[in-house]
Amino acid sequence: MNTNTVSAPSPIGRKAATSQQPMWERDINHVRREDLEQSIAGAGAPEPIASITQVSAHGVPAWLYQPAQPGDGVLVWFHGGGWMLGEPACHDALARAVANGAGYSVLSVDYRRAPEHRYPVATDDAWTATVWAAEHFPQIAVGGDSSGGNLAAAVALRARDHALPLALQLLIYPVLDAEPNAAYREEFAQRHEDPADPDALGIDWRNNMRYIWHEYVPDPAQRLIPDASPMHAPSLAGLAPALLITAGRDILRAESEEYARRLTADDVPARVLNYPRANHGFFHLLAATPDARDAVTLSATALRNAFAGSLEKS
Repeated sequence: MNTNTVSAPSPIGRKAATSQQPMWERDINHVRREDLEQSIAGAGAPEPIASITQVSAHGVPAWLYQPAQPGDGVLVWFHGGGWMLGEPACHDALARAVANGAGYSVLSVDYRRAPEHRYPVATDDAWTATVWAAEHFPQIAVGGDSSGGNLAAAVALRARDHALPLALQLLIYPVLDAEPNAAYREEFAQRHEDPADPDALGIDWRNNMRYIWHEYVPDPAQRLIPDASPMHAPSLAGLAPALLITAGRDILRAESEEYARRLTADDVPARVLNYPRANHGFFHLLAATPDARDAVTLSATALRNAFAGSLEKS
């Protein structure tokens, strides 16, 4: 496992995150509208791109971004938002930046969301869109942030089991494990929950995670199957190489680090990039922090190098 720490000038939105009314006490449609507005504002003006086409990927809506003279590969991208929030419009600036920076297409998938559509609907939509992409492009990579990272990791497992080759898993602070008392997570929390510590987590992550998993997978027995919690796959051997990007002030950093250790142990190339002063959700906020721009640039480079056959050049 190759782990790098990337310096960051400032944290993002920590005070807002700690003072906001809990999501489970608010109307989901209002939260979705607010999330869209904040995402667009935080991303800033999107850069020009050669084309954006709304497509039906075997019935799953998606936005296909193509730069000028694109290469023959595509990144199938799954947005975050606890499986309940987010849509391609939230990540429009991000998809443009990755497509332009890498020189390859990006397929941003509009999978169905909870609580209207619970597990395994989002995962099935993600897989269906990936199969469609494989029918239209010679090279495929998958990626996503937070819950979208969960979908990307689950799709990578399905791809291995269906002999569908992937060039890369781009996992941005992914949700990988529904187990609330995992030892690695508790150890991380103990080190980062001190209120006197300026780098403390600063959020009620336990209640947040309980709520999100309850809404996405109501049946506790289903939460720990690998398709829902990729961390619980018996083996990760044979998976695509992985780049994991983490935020230092994020409980999900713990599972990314553990997953990278497991990937490496199973002989899968895995690289971790940590932004130590960043909070969860920074990746697509290109106008809000230099960390986001840096992480997106590194991701585009990793994608380009993966399609060229080398993650280690990233």
